[in-house]
Amino acid sequence: ADFLCRAKLGGAIALHPAAASGDLELMQALLEDRADINLDGPGGNTPLLLAAQEGHADMVQFLCNARASFDHARNDGATPLTVAAHGGHEQAVRMLCDAEASINQQMKSGGATPLHFAAREGHLE
Repeated sequence: ADFLCRAKLGGAIALHPAAASGDLELMQALLEDRADINLDGPGGNTPLLLAAQEGHADMVQFLCNARASFDHARNDGATPLTVAAHGGHEQAVRMLCDAEASINQQMKSGGATPLHFAAREGHLE
């Protein structure tokens, strides 16, 4: 797994593709090998941001339990909660809210928050 932690895969280390694809087994192996759970990839994406964006609720829960930074903002200001709400990934949104992710973090362009995206998706609770 040490090789995987250092390998570049299309500009992202192995953590990022594992998170984006929901590969819990690979993620666990990488973290056991002391990979940086909050490492920025292209665009400022962290593994948790990618998992939330893709709606991989199991991966979101795993990364939150592993102490991933749930309020880290990528280059455009989006947080894991922002991208989960924007994608309509209700289970991931609930997990991030349970982890006390900020609902008020604004995007750099336009100032939208996770609440704005949730409302646009029709999730008003």
